[in-house]
Amino acid sequence: MLGWKRNEGQRKAIGLVMAVLIVSLLVGVMVAQRDHDEENEKTRHYPTRQLNVQFIRSNDIEVAIATNGQFTIGIPNGPILLFGHPHPWSSATTIRVDGVDYWNYDESDLAPIIDGPRNENDLSNVTVWNINGVKVTQRLTIVKGISGQFDTVRIEYTLENATQTVHTVGVRLMLDTMLGNNDGAPFRVPGTGVVLSEREWLAGNIPPFWEAFDNLDAPSVKSRGTLLGGDATLPDRLVAANWRHNH
Repeated sequence: MLGWKRNEGQRKAIGLVMAVLIVSLLVGVMVAQRDHDEENEKTRHYPTRQLNVQFIRSNDIEVAIATNGQFTIGIPNGPILLFGHPHPWSSATTIRVDGVDYWNYDESDLAPIIDGPRNENDLSNVTVWNINGVKVTQRLTIVKGISGQFDTVRIEYTLENATQTVHTVGVRLMLDTMLGNNDGAPFRVPGTGVVLSEREWLAGNIPPFWEAFDNLDAPSVKSRGTLLGGDATLPDRLVAANWRHNH
């Protein structure tokens, strides 16, 4: 699994001007065979969890969003890219405000929701939380990827300080990768090579992207997470870790 983190930084409201922090990540599918058993792929991973979900989708990729804002990603009528799809629970978002962490892991509520989750259109979904006057907006949008097709999900967080108080804030996104039937999907990272064990990259050494595979030698499912370029925001820390070690 991958953990993406943007470290804390001060955000201060001056008069009627709200200070805003925007961070985003692009995750897309690069190769996906559609000859998988859809019933097996989509029902064997905790089918009783988060049954009330919304979807945004294109012909090439889809996102399932639960009532607490958690989400998973997969291929319509094909393999999955995040564990549990289409029943979100193991991938999660953490927002840190003034040293306190708020997250929605395992169906918990990150904070009071003031808007959504709701589909803005067939390709975009928004959820908005309020944490002590800090407005947190998660926007998931299917966009064109490097292939030129709508096969990429832009994961974007906007933090707005609506108070007259200085706040330190941080964002962490935990993606529980599972490609097809491989829950231990290996990674390939520029400048590092194949990653089969836990690894950390810090500011100044963050790769521009990472790739994950169901099989390194003969992949039928391959995804790419873009950290630099396009609309992506380079994080301060990237971690590939065992899911149980990354809470």
